[in-house]
Amino acid sequence: MSAAGSARPGSVQQGLKEALIETLTAILSPVQEVRAAAEEQIKVLEVTEEFGVHLAELTVDPQGALAIRQLASVILKQYVETHWCSQSEKFRPPETTDQAKAAIRELLPSGLRESISKVRSSVAYAVSAIAHWDWPEAWPQLFTLLMEMLVSGDVNAVHGAMRVLTEFTREVTDTQMPLVAPVILPEMYKIFTMAEVYSIRTRSRAVEIFTTCANLICAIEELEKGAAKALIFPVVQQFTEAFVQALQMPDGPTSDSGLKMEVLKAVTALVKNFPKPMVSSMQQILPIVWNTLTESAIFTYVRTEVNDTEEVDDPVDSDGEVLGFENLVFSIFEFVHTLLENNKFKSTVRKALPELIYYIILYMQITEDQIKVWTANPQQFVEDEDDDTFSYSVRISAQDLLLVREQQKKYHCLVGVQRYTKFTVRYFFDAKKCSCLFNFSFIKIINIYFNSKVQFFNLMLLKQQSNKKINLSDREITHLWKREFITEKYQQKQELIMILSENIGFSFCSALSQTSIDILTTVVRNTKPPLSELLVCQAFPVVAQCTLRTDDNAIMQNGGECLRAYVSIALEQVAQWRDDQGNSGLWYVMQVVNQLLDPRTSEFTAAFVGRLVSTLISRAGTELGEQLDQILRAILSKMQQAETLSVMQSLIMVFAHLVHSQLEPLLEFLCSLPGPTGKPALEFVMTEWMSRQHLFYGQYEGKVSRPFSNQLLFLLLLDSSGMWEDQGEDEVEDDDDEDEGLAGQLLSDLIAANKYGTSISSLDFILISSKSSSLSLSQCSRQNAYLTDFLTQFAQQPCYSMFSGHLNQAERQTLQSIGL
Repeated sequence: MSAAGSARPGSVQQGLKEALIETLTAILSPVQEVRAAAEEQIKVLEVTEEFGVHLAELTVDPQGALAIRQLASVILKQYVETHWCSQSEKFRPPETTDQAKAAIRELLPSGLRESISKVRSSVAYAVSAIAHWDWPEAWPQLFTLLMEMLVSGDVNAVHGAMRVLTEFTREVTDTQMPLVAPVILPEMYKIFTMAEVYSIRTRSRAVEIFTTCANLICAIEELEKGAAKALIFPVVQQFTEAFVQALQMPDGPTSDSGLKMEVLKAVTALVKNFPKPMVSSMQQILPIVWNTLTESAIFTYVRTEVNDTEEVDDPVDSDGEVLGFENLVFSIFEFVHTLLENNKFKSTVRKALPELIYYIILYMQITEDQIKVWTANPQQFVEDEDDDTFSYSVRISAQDLLLVREQQKKYHCLVGVQRYTKFTVRYFFDAKKCSCLFNFSFIKIINIYFNSKVQFFNLMLLKQQSNKKINLSDREITHLWKREFITEKYQQKQELIMILSENIGFSFCSALSQTSIDILTTVVRNTKPPLSELLVCQAFPVVAQCTLRTDDNAIMQNGGECLRAYVSIALEQVAQWRDDQGNSGLWYVMQVVNQLLDPRTSEFTAAFVGRLVSTLISRAGTELGEQLDQILRAILSKMQQAETLSVMQSLIMVFAHLVHSQLEPLLEFLCSLPGPTGKPALEFVMTEWMSRQHLFYGQYEGKVSRPFSNQLLFLLLLDSSGMWEDQGEDEVEDDDDEDEGLAGQLLSDLIAANKYGTSISSLDFILISSKSSSLSLSQCSRQNAYLTDFLTQFAQQPCYSMFSGHLNQAERQTLQSIGL
């Protein structure tokens, strides 16, 4: 009886283990229903006392199925996180019993010798998680076991032990560090310096563990003075000497970029956290890092990444992660960044600042991979180059490093840019690069430094663009030249204008022409009249010809804006200029206007034409003669084609401006000209405008366009009050087409009879006709006395009921609030 009773617990545990194996097998099933049921079953088994022990047994069982072992190791890792200690943030009851904990601690170390790396890594993670809670009190022999593995000569054991130490040191507490550092750091030094015994990856982990400990000790030092002196200072000198030797070692069997990356991270941590002990070593370290930075830029990064002319074999760590060369570059940049922020080393770096900026800019070049991605997907370019991007690359890292130098002397920055300029002329302006996104996106960072009158570099850049026909792709270069041109001396301005004129002439390079025209527009706008002969006789005709020849929408838009600047600043000079055939500058402006309004071109060519036409009308006045009628006819034609709001707004704004300046001729013109339906064009314009007015954007545009309908409507109401009285309810409800025809005819009669004497100069209000929409009062200010007065007068008109019938309840309440 007693024998049977004693055997029963073992049988139960064996049954639980078999159930666990069956459940793990079901979790691996491709059938979703089976897998879902097994996942629920594992939750039931998870709360049993021996669950963790069985997982550990399955994980370290060399005879077990590989898939089951891997899955068991993963679940074991999760189990330790959630059930080992009640103080854990992820804890879920029940807590593992002391007996089960002891069994698991006994089983797991053998798994660190496992030949399967995934199982070994999971075991290492579980061991480190347990050590966080149990070492040294409950598991004092752990470090002895780990040290034995490190010197065992077993590659798997060494890797397993290093993984445990790597994970453990990341979570070590301030109370554990005084016990950990004296044991771990000397051993890490031995492993790192024994290049013939340990692999590169194992030595890299030793450096990573040292860096982690250094950072944690620095944090402890802030609370416990003397911690650094006791824990890290005794080994700093010997580690630093070893780091110097490692950085000097060429890539080969005992060194690669991955190892040097970890070494640089360690040196950076020491410089940042303990600068004083590092001062004496910097004379050795700086030349080595500088050589790595410069040689890597020209001989590795440019060849393998930028030009893609050579291949490089990137090292792979023990977890299979590729340690790309760019990781070493990131480490170098972080090291330089740290030096620049430390007063002890800032002056040293400043001496080499021009050279440093030169090489940083080399690292900012666009790589072949980026060219392929951005060419195929321009939206990706916008996302990657945005200031708030989450993307990270050598290029962005270099830009960030340049930003650190924002407060440095601009002269040093200029010298670095000059050297890069000469370098790119010699090495990078080949046919291959001419067709690609150009490397001058670095201007977006250099932009920061040149708020003064230093102008050499932008002339050099433009000359290179002219001579080499390079595609300018970055809007920031435009912003830079725009801003700085205003401060340039006359001679520099003249040279810049000549370069811009040459660039605009490159019809095959649309981006270059577009950018140059944009810059020239700013030049004209910021030049006091009269304009120079160079601007009028050379630059103006080039812009006009480029705009007339191109079929590129962007160039047409920029060309129109540039000519608008000419018309606004120097109309008389433009009108007096003549080409070889005797055509005036005004004639060229008209040709550009006609092209922008040509129905055969894209509607987007007219996106800004309204500004050009309005400026032309206000400045040229009667000089346009019959050409004004041609322009307005073209605008009406373009309006029939346009669908985009911005384009339609641009076209309608021309009529809005004319309401204020030439009301009577405008009304006569629109009523005498048939619209697309055969009715007066005024009805077409008003219908298109009213349906979009509430969507118009821009404060100025709103102030100009809103009074448009108010004036016309109020004129109509004042001079046709008798007409509404004669109109019965039945007539009001007649067919829509008849109503619209009547409205058009009435307005034509009014204009023909010239029965208007009162006009409203400005109303910050949109009043829609009785045929269209309701009155949008809810968006208007109740405090507007002028509007209140207008509505009061309007309510007294016989036709008021025709409008009030279209109001909703909210709008009626608004009117009631002002006494209507």
